[in-house]
Amino acid sequence: MSCEIPCERVHAWLDGELSVEATLDAERHARECSVCAAEYRRGLALRAALREGGLVAVPSASLEARVRARLASERRPSWRGGVPQWVAVAAGLFLGAGLTALMIPLRESMRALSLADGLVSAHVRALMKGPLVEVLSSDRHTVKPWFAGRVDFAPKVKDLAARGFPLEGGRVDGVSGRRAAVLAYRHERHEIDVFIWVAAAPSPAVTMDVARGYRVARWTEGDLGYAAVSDMEEGELLAFVDLVRN
Repeated sequence: MSCEIPCERVHAWLDGELSVEATLDAERHARECSVCAAEYRRGLALRAALREGGLVAVPSASLEARVRARLASERRPSWRGGVPQWVAVAAGLFLGAGLTALMIPLRESMRALSLADGLVSAHVRALMKGPLVEVLSSDRHTVKPWFAGRVDFAPKVKDLAARGFPLEGGRVDGVSGRRAAVLAYRHERHEIDVFIWVAAAPSPAVTMDVARGYRVARWTEGDLGYAAVSDMEEGELLAFVDLVRN
């Protein structure tokens, strides 16, 4: 069985590069096309492996000793013949260290942007296509036990109606290939999704990203990652996050 849709189109869908309308079309197509669905699953698996595979080269502890021994064995070089070998070696080491220092924050920034875009895609998909909630209830004692057996952790569910953020219910969605519990809240005309999933790298501080006009506030508590997604103003969203955290 073959499909006329190029693989690059599936990869653009996976990377969140399609518009909302094109994303919905891709999802509908994948439900009917096993070839594209399999390509999408392979892309998810590869992305997860790349993100968690520890692809940073860490030099061995003996590297410095070997470099020093090599330099000591060289004869004292002459500047007349060009750049001394030890200068080239040292320059290479410093350049490598500098590039590594630059690439680490860049890689983390790109990863954060990719995650924010994925969260926004899930939020918009739920708003446009549904379901926004799979368990419809404003009672946290109904919503919290609903997640038992659907995710492998117990999400914290708060009733914030008295503070202007009534709970609407919950659903299960995906974050970077992981199952996430999602709590749906409302504030006036704004919908707020709170995604909760098992976090790989704790970062308790709240970070704010913007993707396609939506704000994404992220933080962790213990081994769980949290993200609040909404089109509210930044100050309103941060006030909501404070209520959820406290």
